[in-house]
Amino acid sequence: LGGVQKDLGSGVPLTLVVVTVHPEADTPAAIATFAAAHGLMQPYAWLNGTKSQLAGVWADYGITVQPAAGDLAHSAVIYLLDRRGNLRVEFADVPETSWLEGDITLLAKT
Repeated sequence: LGGVQKDLGSGVPLTLVVVTVHPEADTPAAIATFAAAHGLMQPYAWLNGTKSQLAGVWADYGITVQPAAGDLAHSAVIYLLDRRGNLRVEFADVPETSWLEGDITLLAKT
């Protein structure tokens, strides 16, 4: 997603919202480290909280989180919302970068 932000540049409005799947480990320092390692640039928001606080968001957006071999297995759903907050595109997994960039560019024109 950091690469998508970089490719699109400031000419295409895009705000990333990341929903944590590992709230116990996602401290502000860990989030900053992850964001830097993956090239995330502002504006982005990182939704964090307790498992019980996040459970409703996970359910509403189809995010699955399961323990797996010393870590977590989780879904990688990506949603694109328009400027009014309406769901316009849903990817069940991380798509080709060009697909994501194309859809974001189209949504920016609406």
